[in-house]
Amino acid sequence: MSHKQFSLSDYANAERDDAERDNDLFDVAIALCNANDDAERDDAERDDAERDNQLFDNARLQALIDASERASVIETSDALADYSATLSAAIDARSSYELAKNAENDSMQAKLKSFKASVSHSRIVEIMMNANVNANLINRNERVNARFNEKAFVKVINIARAIANVESLNVYTRAILASVKCFEDNDMLMTERETKDSCSVSSRLSETTRNSALIKVAKHYDASTMSTQASSTNNALQAFNVIVETRDAANNVCFKLNRESVATQALLALI
Repeated sequence: MSHKQFSLSDYANAERDDAERDNDLFDVAIALCNANDDAERDDAERDDAERDNQLFDNARLQALIDASERASVIETSDALADYSATLSAAIDARSSYELAKNAENDSMQAKLKSFKASVSHSRIVEIMMNANVNANLINRNERVNARFNEKAFVKVINIARAIANVESLNVYTRAILASVKCFEDNDMLMTERETKDSCSVSSRLSETTRNSALIKVAKHYDASTMSTQASSTNNALQAFNVIVETRDAANNVCFKLNRESVATQALLALI
């Protein structure tokens, strides 16, 4: 058997080939590393760009929210100012109306002056506006040559002041409101006649169940006083959309709570 003889040049060539192969492998490895570095750099740059875009979007969104809130505050402030001006002008108009009717009715003018002072407070105005109380309510025609009862308007002011926690709720308003709620809690509707019965401790209903649902003012009053107090109280509560008029099966005028009204929730917390 013969053996191939390798010369020194053969060894040199083999070592050169190995070196070239190693260099090629090294170049490939370097290229792969560079490619990975480029990919990672691209990913990082893309992440940075996405983060910058997100920050920009968040900042833009916050700016829009801030602008909207500022606009809302301005709009609310403008609406409050307009409502307050209308309310004040309405009382002035009522004053002129009453002067034309009777220039010597000083007590009426004193009441109207008191009303105007009460609605000069922004919190009272805000409560009335949010409850959708008609700013010109005091000039509403009730009958020929008579406008909205000033006794009812006293209770309108009282309701707003009670919600603002600066005055106790009128006893008649408290009694009728509590009674309407008690009737509803017992699956009944309170009739207009029963709102009058609520205004005197001496009044009793013929039906025991209905009488037990009646919350009454703890004083004795005659029928005339009961009627006047019930009427003015019902008008004031309706002005705030706290109670709404309806009819029962016998077609009697009745009242039920408007539980969606913000004023209703505030007043129920007081009784």
